[in-house]
Amino acid sequence: MGVRLPPPEQRITDVFQWLRNLLKPKQQTFTRVYCPQCNNELVTDEATTFKHTPEGFVQYDCGKCHAQHVWDFDAPVPLLLRRLN
Repeated sequence: MGVRLPPPEQRITDVFQWLRNLLKPKQQTFTRVYCPQCNNELVTDEATTFKHTPEGFVQYDCGKCHAQHVWDFDAPVPLLLRRLN
């Protein structure tokens, strides 16, 4: 009537798999957005600035060519909505 345990070999394998999953590095995900004017990567570029608009979008000022673009990040992929200058 008790709980039926798996054989000891299976329990050891399960523990090792649990430890492997616990210790393996997590994948880091982030979005890459490129300036349509000069192809500069906007998210990681330190010279690029951004601000949130009242509509809930993100406005980037490219650090390389200084073009301003508004992006929507709520879609499944980032959408370029408009160019400001």
